[in-house]
Amino acid sequence: MRQRLAGVAVDITPLRRSRDFRFLYAGTAVGQIGSAFTTVAVPFQIYDLTGSTLAIGLFGAVTLVPLLVLNVVGGAIADKVERRRWIVGCQLLGLTGTLGLVVNSTLDQPNLVAIYVFGAIDICAFALGAPAERASVIRVVGREHVPSAMALKAVSSSLAHVAGPALAGVVLASVGTTWAYAVDASTFVIAAVVISRMRPLQPEIVGMNPTFGLVVDGMRHLRRQPVLLGSFVSDLNAMVLALPVALFPAVAVLRFPDQPHVLGLLYAAPFAGSLVASLASGWARRVTAHGRVVTVCIIVWGLAIAAFGLVDGVVLSLLALAVGGAADMISGISRQAILQLASPPELVGRMEGVGMAIWSGGPRLGDLRAGSVASFTSVNVAIVSGGLGCVAVMLVLARTLPGFARYRAPRDDAPDGAGASITV
Repeated sequence: MRQRLAGVAVDITPLRRSRDFRFLYAGTAVGQIGSAFTTVAVPFQIYDLTGSTLAIGLFGAVTLVPLLVLNVVGGAIADKVERRRWIVGCQLLGLTGTLGLVVNSTLDQPNLVAIYVFGAIDICAFALGAPAERASVIRVVGREHVPSAMALKAVSSSLAHVAGPALAGVVLASVGTTWAYAVDASTFVIAAVVISRMRPLQPEIVGMNPTFGLVVDGMRHLRRQPVLLGSFVSDLNAMVLALPVALFPAVAVLRFPDQPHVLGLLYAAPFAGSLVASLASGWARRVTAHGRVVTVCIIVWGLAIAAFGLVDGVVLSLLALAVGGAADMISGISRQAILQLASPPELVGRMEGVGMAIWSGGPRLGDLRAGSVASFTSVNVAIVSGGLGCVAVMLVLARTLPGFARYRAPRDDAPDGAGASITV
């Protein structure tokens, strides 16, 4: 029984074997929890000041373009700089933005424009630093342990998405926005200190290469790689067609009018499923057919979302979302493994930047699709059609990009010292 459980439980080998991964993992995990406080506090404060949902939406619109652009730019920079120093610098930039939010919130009349500006600085720091952080994983754990490392990162991300907003809500309700921002500021400091303990991660590209040229070179490489292209397109398909988050308030009102607490459960259910899937991700260290995993899991995601649009009752609704969240998390582990293992070392940062741009912009496009279709038809039609459409597109992708659907990761370790940092 113990051996059976060990085969299912998340593999902690990367944490045991790699000192640098322990520091990277701890620093980013703390940062993710802290970011949840600002993610919740900013719209809360904007609505408190203005009473306008449009003002909240405007903040998202203001930050969308720089978020998309800076993810790609940050990926190019990650390939030509010492990554540890760059990640720490981005943490300190995020700290600057969050401290601005702290100071502004202490004023008798907090300034709305200041919230937009300092909140945007916070988000831009994330966009610039995240590709370097993700691209560093293969350097510090080696190719063999990438899937397990991604599963561990999935655990911390799921925990942050479940616990972070809940804790932020408690802090906002008890002591206000200033302290919520202060918590996030403290996590930037902790993350910067912890990550600075890593050994230097030397640049993959030597020389003063122009950032724009590196971006263009990365895009050319992506166009020639059906495996990476299929991974990105499949993820975009899942988010744009089948993401139902924008419709949760309408679902709660129409389906559960006398149970207002269900709205929070709808938001939490996919992440609860993700958390369970990531904790039971021991399979990741044995699987090599990542293309097939992504294909099957996105089909399951689409079917689960379609089921969510058809079922009635709290339990079935939450179960459908949890199954979808679990499938999405399993898909995400394999998509990250594909990105790290199918990219040349000198291009991992840029591919991570493209991935971050898709992960940032996809949900916003999904919200737009869901809201538009629901306004012309109905909420349930928008959800069901999106889920089934996602399945159909995934089947087409599997036929048109067979190199992606059939992709298998090599089992052998990478040459050139990819696992050189695996020391205690």
